[in-house]
Amino acid sequence: MKSKVIYFQLFIYLIAISCSEKPVRKITSLNGEWQLEVNQSAEKVPSIFSSKIIVPGLVDMAVPKIEKPGTKSDSSNYYWYKKEFILDNSTETALLVIHKAKYGKQIWLNGSLVGEHWPSFTRSEFNIASFLNKKGEANELIIRLGNYFNYPDTLVNGHDFEKARFIPGIFDDVEIIQTGALYVSNTQISPDLKNKSIHISAELGFNSKISEKEIEFSVIEKNSRTLVNSKSAKFSGIKNDKINITIPIDSVHEWSHLDPFLYELEINTGSDLYTTSFGMRSFRFDKTLRKAMLNEKPIALHGTNVALYRFFEDDLRSDLPWNKEWVRSLFQKFKELNWYTVRFHVGPAPDFWYDLADEMGILIQDEYAIWYSKGMSTIRPNLKAKHLISEYNEWMRSRWNHPSIIIWDAQNETVTPETGIAINQVRNLDMSDRPWDNGWSKPASATDPIEAHPYLLYDYAKKNVKIPKNGLIEHLFGTQRKPYNDPGIHDPQANGKDFENVRFINEYGWLWVNRNGTLTTLSDNVYNHLYGDVIEKNYFYLYARTEAMLTEYWRKQNNNTGIMHFSALSYSRPEEPRGQTSDNFIDVENQIFEPNFLKYVKPAFAPIGICLDYWKKTGSKKSETSYPIVMTNDTYENWTGVVALKILKEDKVYSEFSKIVNVEAMNQSSFNIDLPNPKKKGLYTVAVEFEYKGETVFSIRDISF
Repeated sequence: MKSKVIYFQLFIYLIAISCSEKPVRKITSLNGEWQLEVNQSAEKVPSIFSSKIIVPGLVDMAVPKIEKPGTKSDSSNYYWYKKEFILDNSTETALLVIHKAKYGKQIWLNGSLVGEHWPSFTRSEFNIASFLNKKGEANELIIRLGNYFNYPDTLVNGHDFEKARFIPGIFDDVEIIQTGALYVSNTQISPDLKNKSIHISAELGFNSKISEKEIEFSVIEKNSRTLVNSKSAKFSGIKNDKINITIPIDSVHEWSHLDPFLYELEINTGSDLYTTSFGMRSFRFDKTLRKAMLNEKPIALHGTNVALYRFFEDDLRSDLPWNKEWVRSLFQKFKELNWYTVRFHVGPAPDFWYDLADEMGILIQDEYAIWYSKGMSTIRPNLKAKHLISEYNEWMRSRWNHPSIIIWDAQNETVTPETGIAINQVRNLDMSDRPWDNGWSKPASATDPIEAHPYLLYDYAKKNVKIPKNGLIEHLFGTQRKPYNDPGIHDPQANGKDFENVRFINEYGWLWVNRNGTLTTLSDNVYNHLYGDVIEKNYFYLYARTEAMLTEYWRKQNNNTGIMHFSALSYSRPEEPRGQTSDNFIDVENQIFEPNFLKYVKPAFAPIGICLDYWKKTGSKKSETSYPIVMTNDTYENWTGVVALKILKEDKVYSEFSKIVNVEAMNQSSFNIDLPNPKKKGLYTVAVEFEYKGETVFSIRDISF
């Protein structure tokens, strides 16, 4: 019976289309080769364009090469892009869309100034229909960009204390959308799982007088193309009027990181056929459970960071950030490492990254390009909430239908009242009411999360520090503590009380090693303090072992709702000027992670994790040692299996004990296993392990007896 209803709806839908004006929406990509010229004039269009450049990309990809773009020597330069194109049809509406370009843009078409758009991290749109030449004739498009150093100080400039170059460029897609007189300019879809429906707010644009119109809305399963439901609504023909409509979805297929099921919404205005994807999912933080809730189920936000704008200045970057198969493979690598949450660090990614995240089940904390620490009032004194409101608004409008985006992140490690003011001015624009992260500033509401950056090793990055007698491992990990380095420290409440918001960790470590095995400026001293004279030791191995311990340490405490490694993609700058951080690749083009990192850190993020909660350098002075063990089950199924504790030396097992352990879904189990100490003195490896889905999950310590 249900199939007959669907077929009948489809029949009615097809009749409605056939009886209306034929809808037109043609998208012409302007990606590819452009011409480029550099001069020091903001107004004078160059007569000669001497370089070629690929869009999307950055100006350091120009041929012939441009010297030192993005550095202070570039501070007076403007970058002029030119592209010729021909459109094979004429339409009443033609929208030039530049998805992202930095820094600032001014547009000329066929010799006429079309307009300008200054924000660097949001989409811009220009109606160019009146500037186009006749169908079949060539059009000349010119886009002028500035640079980081001559950028207006009321705009977010993507400042990063750890970058050496801020390279300009059109770094996202450019396209022309041709459509009819009445067209869809923006649509927001809010899933309602409880009532099995979606709420839609559609904005329509038109260039000439429009009478009242019937607008058709259809929900379709993206992959199967099955029509789910359709509904119509009347458009008044009044400018700036929105259509608000609710469409039932009887058999809801939820979107999640485990099952990224997508729908599409089609809107037929009679002259435009608009399509956007969406997923049926909800997300919030629960203060009682102290957990993130995806589709009203607790979820541990395990994952990593992508510092894409640092990677933009990496010598090996090339065109990789714009290679869709490279990005798809990158996300797949993340999932294989048990990372399904990604924070885009200090700036949003190109738009197709979010499309892939939707398709692949990657949860995104989308962070805007703000990092001024405690110096925003001096570094960017004229950047105020009113300016941020405008940029946040544009940012949200281009993102809000992505199910992958679970958190709006207003800023990174910045103390300012301006972001909080802006958050609460734009929050109600998002019908899905996603939570907001406000960096180091006070959370903007009680339901928002707090991000913590508990860098336990930060104090030991200095050259001359006192090391505890019991060593750093026991000193740091032998004490249980809550995550810190958060707003409670940097922007505390006047009453001195701690914030009660849910916490999660989206940075930790302080152990960075460059891809060539050398240390970064921030990790120069850490390894000597941790392990003594390590000149002859393998930093990759020590990094992986310690990062695994840090992950186990924070995870086993169960007092935060997520742990996110920093950072899976970044620069590697071993030469001067040396970098402060790095990623964990040894071959970034082929996405080959450093082998020790894979061996030790991957198990620490296993869906069912284990921590050998023993941090002393030596075993018990008694004949046996009791080893505390904590297991964390972040899956939705109870687990029962055999856990083995072993003492080894050079892969030879000296003693071993196994037991059957039960760990309930989304819960923990703590227990002890006693083993006799080795009779022969020396350094041994103590390992606890179990099998999960064909892989060995383990936790190890080096202990002297």
